[in-house]
Amino acid sequence: MGSRPSRDEEAKTFFRDEIIPIIADLMQTSQLTDDEAFKLFTIFTSMDKDRNGSFSCAEFHQLLDIKHSLISERLFLVIDLNSSDNVGFLDFFRGVCKLKSFQVKDFAKFAFKIFDVDDKDNLSIYECDALLRMVTGKKSSDQTVIRHIEGYCRNDMISLDRFIEAAGENTGMMQPLVDVQEKLRLALLEE
Repeated sequence: MGSRPSRDEEAKTFFRDEIIPIIADLMQTSQLTDDEAFKLFTIFTSMDKDRNGSFSCAEFHQLLDIKHSLISERLFLVIDLNSSDNVGFLDFFRGVCKLKSFQVKDFAKFAFKIFDVDDKDNLSIYECDALLRMVTGKKSSDQTVIRHIEGYCRNDMISLDRFIEAAGENTGMMQPLVDVQEKLRLALLEE
């Protein structure tokens, strides 16, 4: 008599037969191995406590052991492509692949766009101050960073391109977002 496959073997077979065909292109683009992709799948299934095929923003924060903030909620929305307050596996996988490749300039654009509510690609220095407070989670901004940004402003306004340039020159501006990305990478892709 043959032995019944273990849960792990069943999960790997399901992943290989059902999930890989759906995510194969994303795996290739993101240069993820089968083992890394399977690890994301097992992490996702472990987060999906009620087995409904999704997880919440709170569970995302719990996984990464990060403080809940406005900026971390926005990062969750990068993963929650359907804006449904819950993330299914395909969105989770796409979002992780996207966040995995973010660089400081991507985070600068991401943060800038949150505050550019009129979509004119310009922020005032006061909006930049609010942006930096949101990114860092502090009640006041580092005035050295504000002065740095002011050096890129014209008439107390900064364009998206100049903001990205300023962030590239002072990478510490986006460091809290880079730190969350690193936690994500460690939590999801490292042993």
